[in-house]
Amino acid sequence: MSKTQSESTINAIINLCTEQGYDHSPHETIYKDILTKDDVTSVVNFVTAGMISGDITMTDKSHAKFDNDPKALRRYAVGLVNDRLRKAKALNGNTTYAYKNPGKLTSSRDPELKALMQTIEIVPDEHKADVQVEIDRRRAELDKPKMVEINYDALPPELRAKLNI
Repeated sequence: MSKTQSESTINAIINLCTEQGYDHSPHETIYKDILTKDDVTSVVNFVTAGMISGDITMTDKSHAKFDNDPKALRRYAVGLVNDRLRKAKALNGNTTYAYKNPGKLTSSRDPELKALMQTIEIVPDEHKADVQVEIDRRRAELDKPKMVEINYDALPPELRAKLNI
């Protein structure tokens, strides 16, 4: 019976800490603070080996993607271990993970800004300032908070009364 990637990673980290004699308690300890670089490498090696052997589940799509690329599978395992250390409540002191820079990727998805960023790389120096003005303009547009129009009449009367609307 193979285990999920998340479950296997969490168990590997907890078991390694027990074997190393570290003072730890799941859901209380912040494991990334007590693990050494070698410890994390050991967990990554274990998870990678488990995915190769089939002891740790992988989708058919992932099998096809990583079958002939062990380096890519290892990079994936590194990300998986780091992700679990940040987000798994059993490993992060039972805290809900909060993104450090929410909305950071908004700009990268904007086709106009993407085109401007590509353009500034190829235009002659005398036009770079003009393109930069447009980049700054577009970033300012994207950073503006979106105004939401609420139709208060569509709310139930009891809720409108409670909210004094």
